[in-house]
Amino acid sequence: MAGRHLLRQGVLAAFFVSLVIPFHSVAAEQLDGRRLLQESGTEGGIIVQLGCGDAELCLELSADGRYVVQALDRDHEKVAAARKRIQSQGCYGPVSVRQFDGGKLPFVDNLVNMVIVTSDDWQVAEEEIARILVPNGVALFLNRQSPIENRKWTKPWPEEIDEWTHFLHDATGNAVSQDALVGPPRRLQWSAGPMWGRSHEMNNSFVALVTARGRMFYVFDEGLTGMEDPRLGERWILIARDAFNGAVLWRRPLTTWGSRAWKTRALRFFRGSMARRLVADKDRLYVTFEYGGSVQILDARTGKTLGEIPDTEGAEEILVAGDQAIIGSAIQLERNRFVAKVT
Repeated sequence: MAGRHLLRQGVLAAFFVSLVIPFHSVAAEQLDGRRLLQESGTEGGIIVQLGCGDAELCLELSADGRYVVQALDRDHEKVAAARKRIQSQGCYGPVSVRQFDGGKLPFVDNLVNMVIVTSDDWQVAEEEIARILVPNGVALFLNRQSPIENRKWTKPWPEEIDEWTHFLHDATGNAVSQDALVGPPRRLQWSAGPMWGRSHEMNNSFVALVTARGRMFYVFDEGLTGMEDPRLGERWILIARDAFNGAVLWRRPLTTWGSRAWKTRALRFFRGSMARRLVADKDRLYVTFEYGGSVQILDARTGKTLGEIPDTEGAEEILVAGDQAIIGSAIQLERNRFVAKVT
């Protein structure tokens, strides 16, 4: 508790010291959702909009499917009109609007990726905005009369929060977190399905998990639960979520993975090395999309492939330290472990 209190004090101090960072946008009456998303630098998650307007901005912010958007307003009539507009577009659910008292924001700590304050009419305490934002989350303060005075603030990442970038914490293989905020759980921040794995008589549905920069990456089998019949194939997916609220950022299928890939009864259950084939490093992700494939480098923000590390076929373990990727491969017999420069 003391650590959390100190964390909040530090965040609020940073808020008041570094709040005003101007950015240019159009006037509030002509807000462009796509432009605001570009200004924010976020890549998906949850948006809270203070002031529902006619709901057009909410709809624009959610148009590409990357965001869940909720607008808040004190005016009951505005809320009803905005809700009707959203429902008429068939978008209610991912986009919603609700009435609130204009004071305490109805969200738990560290949940929201972006807060948009649509005008100076809103007097929500800046401490409240900082409280609900995730680390690295963004607040945009829009000035209706003078867009040149629009402000942007990014909630700093607390030094007390550690990352888990490799199977055994980091490249050293010492599976001990340095996180200073972790403690006995008091509540559930978020949950995501499916509720059960496929079966205890076959491959574990959950293979690997790593985190970096507030994102969580894991490999999961989304095949039919409870069905062991080999005719009902496995569906292995690499999934990226926001680590603070569980929002899906992107998904990519693993093309050749699972018991059919290794084609032997002795390896009916996944190899112990499978969890070592996923590594997060800042805004990059290293993974093998195929059982015997080479190492791919992805943009951790979007899931797009940035490149491939050559001569890494058959990779069974990936370690990343600084600008070096160390790949363990049984196929590369003469070079069972080697160092590759990553640029």
